[in-house]
Amino acid sequence: IVVGLGGDMISGSHHEELAETNELTDIVCVKELAEILLPAIEEVASHFKKVWIPCVVGNHDRVTERPRYSGRVLNSYAWMLYTFLEMLLKARGITNVEMFIPNSFDCILDVSGYKYCFTHGDSIGSGGGDGQIGMIGPILRGTQKIVRQYGVMGVKVDTVVMGHWHMYAPMPGVIANGSTKGYDPYAKGNRFVPEPPSQALWYHHTQRGIISHHQVFVDEPTLSRPTDVQIIPC
Repeated sequence: IVVGLGGDMISGSHHEELAETNELTDIVCVKELAEILLPAIEEVASHFKKVWIPCVVGNHDRVTERPRYSGRVLNSYAWMLYTFLEMLLKARGITNVEMFIPNSFDCILDVSGYKYCFTHGDSIGSGGGDGQIGMIGPILRGTQKIVRQYGVMGVKVDTVVMGHWHMYAPMPGVIANGSTKGYDPYAKGNRFVPEPPSQALWYHHTQRGIISHHQVFVDEPTLSRPTDVQIIPC
């Protein structure tokens, strides 16, 4: 099994608003998240012969105020989290888990000759969405840029896997992951359509490639409206 860790592992405090509203400090978040992910990875490893974990950093887990390209990975709380997990797994003698923690914000994984490019999704060079097609446009434009860039370097990318957009969208050549965060004030302020917290799961056949997609919901099902919606009778 491949378990991708795609960045934005914590909310971060690079924005003044987040620094004021976050429940915990970034360092405490990293510690608590490691305590959550370690047993989860161990549970997966107990059911599968081999576990591959490609790791990329996001934009929210950076330690700098502004996004950077040079030195971005090593200035990320996500990188610290991943390396901690790697050390803890080795200390516990778990040998069937292999973590890939590149110094690049992309991670290319070869699955039986099929190339996946894991990237967070904020550095795909396509700008933001629009009111008609939302995030679909920038996701597809950015995917084509990534495929062309690596193609020039002699690497054929078959599918790009990204997060960042908080929207589950499997499409030809790209899988946009959902988010476990769910609906929040930022999503409401930008008029995003509420999407339940979810993660992407897909099956890869060694000859046929991707053969099925599944959206895994990670919250309790509910028909209630978001808590900040108020209907005033008159």
